[in-house]
Amino acid sequence: MDLAVTSSANYLCILLNTGNEQFDLSMMVPTETFNFAWSIITADFNNDNHLDISMVNYLDNNIAVMFGNNDGTFGTQMIYKTGILGSSRYLITGDFDNDGQLDLVINNYVGRSINILFGSQNGTFLNQITFTVGGVPLSIAKGDFNNDKKLDLVVTFQRQAFLSILLNNCNFGRREFIMEEKTHLSIE
Repeated sequence: MDLAVTSSANYLCILLNTGNEQFDLSMMVPTETFNFAWSIITADFNNDNHLDISMVNYLDNNIAVMFGNNDGTFGTQMIYKTGILGSSRYLITGDFDNDGQLDLVINNYVGRSINILFGSQNGTFLNQITFTVGGVPLSIAKGDFNNDKKLDLVVTFQRQAFLSILLNNCNFGRREFIMEEKTHLSIE
């Protein structure tokens, strides 16, 4: 297993596993459009069987997707504006609209919402929807919470003793989530 690490110096560092419990710095990819990548994930966004990387930028309103070449290097870097200035910290991926393509979900710290960017077959993200979640979203997780074979979302909040569950109601191209009542957590 290799490592990808973001730095405050506007680089994505790729460290390849040497097989002897050590890592070699393979490359430093400049992320000039990113001055503060907060969260990073890996997945095959463009369906070429090569691992890609996506990062969310905390200080600006964008997400980067870098397409892997399967040799530790990356080709095209796509930038997607989110419209969320200075507020995105966390990023997850999954097929939320059940079309067989990976989507991205980010939190909107300032806007008190989450954004879902829907993926296409070639790795681009064309449509975006926003869900207000009623608090300052801190973290996001996914799972099938109601056993309907669709990925749902759970959101935790900063300084608040509740979480919100958004049940996925996507069918036949409809992209819709229904927010359940806030679940209060005991803080003991």
